[in-house]
Amino acid sequence: MSEKKSFLSPSKAADTAEILEVLRLTPFPAKGAVNILQAGIRTYLQNAQVEPGTAFPTDPEVAEVTQLSRSTVWRALSQLQREGWLIREPGRGTFVGPSAELGHASANPLRRDVTRLAILINNIADLSRDWFIPGLLGGIESVADRFGVRCELVGQRECDVETFVRRLSRSRPDVVSILSFGDRPGLLTRELSALSIPVVRVGRQYVWNDAPCIMANNGQGAELALEHLQQAGHHRIGLLMRDQGLPWVVERLRAFMSGLQTDRTGLGNEMVHWIAADDSDPGHVETPAVRDEIERLKAYLLRAKPTAILCGSSPLSRLLSLAVAELGLVIPDDLSVVSFDQNPLVDAWFGRSITSIQLPLEEMGRTLADWSTRAARGETLPESAILDFNFHDGHSVSKPKP
Repeated sequence: MSEKKSFLSPSKAADTAEILEVLRLTPFPAKGAVNILQAGIRTYLQNAQVEPGTAFPTDPEVAEVTQLSRSTVWRALSQLQREGWLIREPGRGTFVGPSAELGHASANPLRRDVTRLAILINNIADLSRDWFIPGLLGGIESVADRFGVRCELVGQRECDVETFVRRLSRSRPDVVSILSFGDRPGLLTRELSALSIPVVRVGRQYVWNDAPCIMANNGQGAELALEHLQQAGHHRIGLLMRDQGLPWVVERLRAFMSGLQTDRTGLGNEMVHWIAADDSDPGHVETPAVRDEIERLKAYLLRAKPTAILCGSSPLSRLLSLAVAELGLVIPDDLSVVSFDQNPLVDAWFGRSITSIQLPLEEMGRTLADWSTRAARGETLPESAILDFNFHDGHSVSKPKP
């Protein structure tokens, strides 16, 4: 009986050093590492024009350079095997699969069965603490095969428009998605338009930026939190907000103030406590700036005497947890708490599950995948998609004391 012939020819050189170096330089957060590892490998196989049948690093080699667990690597590579990006042959090793050849076709403007989506991240160095991007990537990944989307992450430490444009002019993705990009998104959008690359923004819209935007309904999120607290019997509800004139700050504040007026308590600005925008990293609690913010927050709690607090963002929850601990308050017996965002650190800061108003990250990712394929086909996209927040009921809200 003749031996079954594999298309994995030994003549195809096994140059695994390059992919291992790419993976070594990729930052992996504690949450969402599987999705980021998969996206990184797909991007490499597409952009490097790797031939099907080329030898691929072993699971232990990938685990060693990424510092990820064997189980995380196995989950990521097994999914890539199911998608045809990799092939595993017992006794021989892992090899690049036939999907890589399909990925190469995305560079051909006549082929639209695969859409290359470049996701721009200016704070790439902080992904180890990021929860937004992994959640968004999870939404994209859930429909990636359906829409034929392949992601690549493009990031750096600074908001350098020129560097981003230069890199994208070489890789020529079909669509670019801009996440947080400081105060220069309009300039970046104009530069990319000059390259005829469609742009979709996620998370924040500016009046001078005409790119389609997928964002959360901040007013609805604040209303959701306020309604939950009022139904629990709270009327002296405080709001912690960062002192910035950003759209999401304004929208959450406006909905909060409107809800207080509807409640007819007569309360208003005295229940809002502003946190300095440059209060430094709240993880470094001994810095003078953070200590000053904690003392100001303690004075506010003693003066305004709220029975419940809505934290306008997760970093503010960290400051509140420190102030509450120093005042000896017990959550939720002395103070009920609701926090925006699904930062997993919030529960650890308070030592309990915190009720939260969570960004619809998976839905935002699915919408981005859909819009990317439509933009790549030349379709006109809506001006915006405004998606509602989700409610997570923790153990941080109870009825106020009589």
